[in-house]
Amino acid sequence: VKKVRTISEIIVVDDGSTDNTYKKAKSMGVKVIKHKINKGKGAAIKTGYKHSHGDVLLFLDADLYNITPKKVGSILQPIRSDEADFVKTSFTRKRGRVTELVVKPLFKVIFPRMKFSQPLSGQFAVKRELMEDIKIDDKWGVDIQILIQLIKKGVRIAEVGIGNLIHKKQPIVEVIAKKFGFEEELKKLRMKYKHHKIKDYEITLALAQLIKGKTRKDFVKIFKCINLRRTTTKVIERLKRRRYKLAIISLAFSPIVEYFAEKIGIIKKNVICPILVEDKNGKYTGEVIAKTKYHSKCCDKIICKSDAAKYLMKTLDIQPEECIAVADGKSDSCLFKAVGLSLAYKPELPIGDIKITNLSEVLIYAE
Repeated sequence: VKKVRTISEIIVVDDGSTDNTYKKAKSMGVKVIKHKINKGKGAAIKTGYKHSHGDVLLFLDADLYNITPKKVGSILQPIRSDEADFVKTSFTRKRGRVTELVVKPLFKVIFPRMKFSQPLSGQFAVKRELMEDIKIDDKWGVDIQILIQLIKKGVRIAEVGIGNLIHKKQPIVEVIAKKFGFEEELKKLRMKYKHHKIKDYEITLALAQLIKGKTRKDFVKIFKCINLRRTTTKVIERLKRRRYKLAIISLAFSPIVEYFAEKIGIIKKNVICPILVEDKNGKYTGEVIAKTKYHSKCCDKIICKSDAAKYLMKTLDIQPEECIAVADGKSDSCLFKAVGLSLAYKPELPIGDIKITNLSEVLIYAE
């Protein structure tokens, strides 16, 4: 953003983060405002607007991998050339089923003359005077809220395509490795695996040794800094109301999986993951217990997710054709083979029966 010459002011709103966002942003010589607690995207937008002075405001998510000066400039161009009062963005990615089945048809009914490639979009530019009369809720979902209000006002709206856009996803094992101080060891293990020098389950066993001496409380301190998406808990609640039996199969260690399973209301007996052994003082010994086959024919993971899924289906008295699996990685190929319907959530590689981009899309298929 600093490389875009037409931008004279940069404001970073740190919405209650617990990492080094505030410190790093400050070191870049820009204005940084920090919320003491996480308030939500709407609140962050209002804070940024309140502290800004420009006639044109540009809002960007902070976790974009491949945003460029050229893409930023293209968002501002329609307003600078007086062709629009509000600019939203679209990306060259496969649209989610919520967009295709719900949002776009809804727009055709309510606003038949307005045609958008992607009504749901988090990056936008707007003239300052329009922000004065816009109602913005604190939490998420504000992008569509702002767009609908501006359509009703009859302002000039442009949609700019800015190519492929990737949001950062940081695996929880990387967060733990950073906090516990074994980032380098994790990188070396992954490099060995990449060059076929070790099996995947050997990484799990090595990590257990690196965690040796830690306690459940040490893990919980880290987890308290991680916010669950509100969508997750709402989707879980809806599935329960529809009488779905919910379970988790994960290659992450027991203190991680059990903590978040409890958070979203999935009972412990429906959780399968590598279990870290504790001594009498509650410290992890470096030993691991895996519930399913250690050396499966179909994969080299410490737990074969196909075996785990079959075990759970038998325990819960569910047939494969009644089972939906939701997962996001190549470690889930075994799991996807074992169930009737597989939903791949923002996968990096082609996998599963159907690709989804929002967890709420699970509810469409649950019907």
